[in-house]
Amino acid sequence: MQKIKKLKAFTLAELLVAMVITTIVVGMALGVLTLFSKNIQLIQDNYSQSTQLDLLEQQLTIDFNRYQDKKYDAQKEVVFLKNPLDSIYYEFSEGYLLRDLDTIFKGDLHKNLYFNGKEVLQGTMDAIKVEFQKGKKQTFLFIFSEKDAQQILNNYGN
Repeated sequence: MQKIKKLKAFTLAELLVAMVITTIVVGMALGVLTLFSKNIQLIQDNYSQSTQLDLLEQQLTIDFNRYQDKKYDAQKEVVFLKNPLDSIYYEFSEGYLLRDLDTIFKGDLHKNLYFNGKEVLQGTMDAIKVEFQKGKKQTFLFIFSEKDAQQILNNYGN
């Protein structure tokens, strides 16, 4: 009589259980990976927006203190900044803000202009408040210029 040799192997039930457990683990890993990638995207968007606002604040502050003559034209919605050697303008259009020909901000914004602490609608100004709306988050910048002796004498002179 011939002896039947048994091979050591897994049964069909054992293989099915292993496949079910593997499927559950892979599904959980994909869920965690998806959640992680969404969080990374939100962090990147938040960082990009805050960086954009920081750069805008820096540029406005530099320009407001570099140029002595600051005027606003309400019809064109343009802020003109001038000094004896140079000039620059900021155009406030619906949905974006231009600095000369460079788009420096895209999104909803609202501005208020001030001169000597009082809100003005046109003409000479020395401060600006810009409010931004990005999604649910609302932020504002308040930029003012330091007055030098010449400006003080021109405004309050004898």
